[in-house]
Amino acid sequence: MNGCQSVDHENDIPGTTIAQINTDELASIMQGTNDNTIFIDVREPYEFEEGHINDMINMPLSSLEDNYEELPLDSEIVIICRSGNRSMKAANMLKKYGYTKLINVQGGISNWNGKLVK
Repeated sequence: MNGCQSVDHENDIPGTTIAQINTDELASIMQGTNDNTIFIDVREPYEFEEGHINDMINMPLSSLEDNYEELPLDSEIVIICRSGNRSMKAANMLKKYGYTKLINVQGGISNWNGKLVK
């Protein structure tokens, strides 16, 4: 993925970074995705219902700690929220639990120019 940035944080799992992409890169990834990529939207259900990107799974940050085990450890996980803040928190949480293929969408759904499902 060209243009991806990585973010390292203290106390991270060695060799694990969280890639940063913008919404244009997200659109490209979604078009060429494979079955091992999971797209999650960590906004609250009422936000998700107001409009979300097709193929996104709603897993609110507020309950992610209780539900993260539903996500296969070996999957690439692309995470979005409204602006990119909650998705980064979610990525760091998943990283703490051993997930290594994490991608945060900077700017979140607020920067998405594509169609939304309502």
